[in-house]
Amino acid sequence: MKFFTFLILLCCSFSAFTQDYIAPITAKRATGTLAQGADTMVLERVLGCSKFAIPHRSWSAVYSPDGKYVVVGGYNYVGCFDQQTGERIWGKFFDLEAKYTSTNPVRALAIHQETNRLLVGTDAGNVWLLDFPTGKIQKKLATKIGWVMAVAISPNGRFGAATDIKGLYRMWDLKTGKQMRLPIIQNERGEAVCFSSDNKYLAIGFNNSLHLIDWDNQTTTKYDVPSTVQSMAFINNDREILISGWTGYVQRIHLRTKKVLWSQSVPDWLIQLQVLPNQTSALAISPFYVWHLDWEKDKMTNLYIPARTAMDLHPDGQTILTVGNFANRAEQFDWTTKAPINNSSFYTEPPMRLAFSPDGKFLATGGYFTADKVMIWKTDNWQITGELEGNKMHGFNRFGFTKDGRYFHTNMKQNNIRIPNPNPSTYFEVPSFEPVKGTPMTRNQKYYNHQSVNLESTETVHLKNRLPVKTAAFFGSLDDTMNRHLFGGWTIEEAYFAGVTNENILYIYNSKTGEKVAGTPLPDFGVIACAIHPEAKVVAVTAWDGLVYIYRW
Repeated sequence: MKFFTFLILLCCSFSAFTQDYIAPITAKRATGTLAQGADTMVLERVLGCSKFAIPHRSWSAVYSPDGKYVVVGGYNYVGCFDQQTGERIWGKFFDLEAKYTSTNPVRALAIHQETNRLLVGTDAGNVWLLDFPTGKIQKKLATKIGWVMAVAISPNGRFGAATDIKGLYRMWDLKTGKQMRLPIIQNERGEAVCFSSDNKYLAIGFNNSLHLIDWDNQTTTKYDVPSTVQSMAFINNDREILISGWTGYVQRIHLRTKKVLWSQSVPDWLIQLQVLPNQTSALAISPFYVWHLDWEKDKMTNLYIPARTAMDLHPDGQTILTVGNFANRAEQFDWTTKAPINNSSFYTEPPMRLAFSPDGKFLATGGYFTADKVMIWKTDNWQITGELEGNKMHGFNRFGFTKDGRYFHTNMKQNNIRIPNPNPSTYFEVPSFEPVKGTPMTRNQKYYNHQSVNLESTETVHLKNRLPVKTAAFFGSLDDTMNRHLFGGWTIEEAYFAGVTNENILYIYNSKTGEKVAGTPLPDFGVIACAIHPEAKVVAVTAWDGLVYIYRW
């Protein structure tokens, strides 16, 4: 009996471990009340996987020292996730005014697990001390300084430090929250901060200089460097320091003699240094990719693992965490094999383009900021039937089906480097979605214009006569002072259309009378596009978490 019980528990645990986490982001703002007489809509399906997802673009990410958790910072938001499943443990908003604004990225994070402390630095100029397991705020250490570019916690967990874009740096006793007395340094653009392993020194990276601070003796030692220091790490038992930054340089400096022991460079800047367990090499990121820096072999290798704004190394020394490229979640890779590990199989950015085929058999979803990929779903079973790969650099321009339903057409704002030039295919045959080669067909094809547009108001009747239907994707604010709506296209014969109101409610409107026929409050404030099925009573909605929600009315 005990063995049988154990077997059941083991199966349940394995099922929970392997199942994709698809719970939607439920950070709510006021949604208003559903209009009287409007039928309630039902959430039928969630397309995609929300592992490590946050409500807006990610800027920073770190592992907990034991490697069990991932903390991701986005616009005004920090989320803590289970490293194995991607399930969110807690989420916290920061620096929000009376109305939602997405203007303050969380650029800096640091965790000390033995003391359960988490430091958070934001572009609003605030530094927060949180209880790591729960996400509850314990203290506000700094208020309205410059953009907080870096934070760090000393190895013993006693002190915290931060530096901002104006060159200010500060240090606190984290137990009391008291600011420590430190030497004044006249400099600008502080972008890196790091404690020595023996807790005696604090290194600060500024514009064209590195300063080593001995706070017991209130002294500072200056080191001249090629340009702004964006990342650093103490190595060789604190006798040396590894730095990197603008102009793509990396240097290994002996702290006592100030001698540069090793120097290399790449075409772009290098940030987020992570020293590997062998202590003879490190990882760093430049725009778009991860680099391996080996000073023993005097070699630098581009790993072509995607990244942009942040990276962290798992305690196993093999797994790395990366964010960027306008992603809304973090991704994990084995840096030695470049293989993804337990990542979402869906978008890492919001699919801001939606298009149903004229017969309603297919739904196409695609990114906007970066041409990550187009996914085509069969609407009878919501299974993926095709994928069109982009170049992860440029957004989609045209996006939709031709009026006869024979072709799907999409192209880049700039040339797609993954499709051979000089004549990249932009038409794809339905239902195979194979590229159509040969002469461009733009002049001979009419487009099915049921795409998202921006309406000033949906409270008037006969809207088709007053407001044109456009094919441009909508990207804007749901702030009620803007008096704007998301418009999701018309059904066949233009009998109904879908829209998201200022109160964040999805409605189906009668196109003749403007009557609200059906509706539902949406669970996520970051809705960015919607599209209505031309024949069936189905609406697709996308949000900043990178998922697609299918509602039926």
